[in-house]
Amino acid sequence: MRWMPSQVSVGQLLGAWAALLVGGLLGGLLAILMLDKPFGIPVVALPGYTGAVFFLLFRDYEPSDGKAFSLHQKAVRQEIPRLLAIHAVFLVVVFIVLTIALSLRPFLPPFWFVRGGNRRSTAEWLLILIVSVPIWMQVSISRRILSRSVKADQANSPSLTLE
Repeated sequence: MRWMPSQVSVGQLLGAWAALLVGGLLGGLLAILMLDKPFGIPVVALPGYTGAVFFLLFRDYEPSDGKAFSLHQKAVRQEIPRLLAIHAVFLVVVFIVLTIALSLRPFLPPFWFVRGGNRRSTAEWLLILIVSVPIWMQVSISRRILSRSVKADQANSPSLTLE
């Protein structure tokens, strides 16, 4: 694995951290307001899901394969409608599965909710999996789409050579 220098400016980095901070605070406020409401947990989970997908998809550098995608790239911008459609499908699936899982809560055995010291309960791990597995699936699918689009764009555009 080769280390590559970051192409992110200090302003972009500060903007990203500010967005994460504001998003986290708004998410916390939304959680406080919604958790005791019907469909509160699934509704609170969706903005966090969206933020995680965006962060993982457009972060500066992918250590595993060296690919970085930026919204400044024309090939990436052209794929935004397709990525949004895929994201909408994943949001609906996560909302439905999370709602069904939470509705089954009264029927689960009590030991599923027992915490051991600092460990999470089985039910908590299940909810984490219900949200995190689709995140990784969607990011993987979207990165493949963007990778193909960027490669095709690079193949179609003439290379600049300095002589």
